[in-house]
Amino acid sequence: MGRSNFLYQFLWFCAGFSKHNREVLDQPAYHIDHTRYASIGSAVLATTFIAFITGTYGWSVVVGEGWPAFVFGAIWALIIFGWDRFAVSLPRDASISALLMRILIAAVIALTMSAPIEAYMLQKEIHSQLQVDLNKKALELEKELAPLYARAELPQKALDDIQIRLDKAQARADDLTQQAVSECDGTAGSKKKGDGSLCKMKMARADEAKRDYLGLLGSSSVAMTQAKAEIASIHGDIETRKAITREKQELSTGLFERLTAMHEVAMKNSTVFSYAILIVMLMLLLDVGPVVYKWSAGQTNYDVYLQQAALRHHDEQRALTEMAAVDQVAKIAKHRLIAEADIATQRKELSTASPSSQALPSP
Repeated sequence: MGRSNFLYQFLWFCAGFSKHNREVLDQPAYHIDHTRYASIGSAVLATTFIAFITGTYGWSVVVGEGWPAFVFGAIWALIIFGWDRFAVSLPRDASISALLMRILIAAVIALTMSAPIEAYMLQKEIHSQLQVDLNKKALELEKELAPLYARAELPQKALDDIQIRLDKAQARADDLTQQAVSECDGTAGSKKKGDGSLCKMKMARADEAKRDYLGLLGSSSVAMTQAKAEIASIHGDIETRKAITREKQELSTGLFERLTAMHEVAMKNSTVFSYAILIVMLMLLLDVGPVVYKWSAGQTNYDVYLQQAALRHHDEQRALTEMAAVDQVAKIAKHRLIAEADIATQRKELSTASPSSQALPSP
């Protein structure tokens, strides 16, 4: 190589220089261009690093964190590096159409990378907006489930009414049983211990209350079972709807959902909107700036060398074309001379053979 260190050589490579061009640029005559093209290479390198970050972050948001995110980020960075290196390799004397094409490529790269950067740097605001959106969806779900809740209230009310009657019947049976026991053991009522008429009467009333409770329990068991089954079925439908909604919400919190939330935040908050615009402008400047700068900057010794090299290459190609044409004409002339020589030889042989045939005696 030359005198420049490895860093300069690497930055020139990032700026789109081939090995031969790097060797030429490293010569003392083009020393003034070293920093210029190293700066362009630095911009390409910075864009590649940002592409790695955005690719890794985007993959981690969509799929999940881990080594696949780093692998995707590295692949994405290499793709952006190749396109960006192609964009900045525009010759200074290129046409306007070529310049516009390179600017378009650089602008697309910048806009593609600016969105994940905005999503990463506005994580708190986006998370708050996502929470607001989730709350709205939860309210909408509750409204959708309101008819199911209303359906569940009817069997629940019937079940509650049956349970109230059972509780009253059981409480009456327990109270009469307690009165009968207290009457029979002499601790309450008449205070006479034994199985007198009052004891027998109260025991009979307690037994009747127990039979009434058991009868009501038996007659209500079918209705209670049906009501519980209907309630369980309705609540099962509700939980299924909620589970499906939760699954959709988990799937909808990826990168595009975050970008949508970021757009909503930007529309509501002028500060966030200005911040997002600044990020886009910064990425456009980082990606489009080197292309425009290289095309519009003043001519240097290296630019003159490239123009002369292009002219020499053009002259060499034209000379090679002319030489090839001359060789082709020479080959055609050579083939013509050979053909004419062959024809002359054949004629000579024929003229030599004719007299000898005339000298033969006739039979």
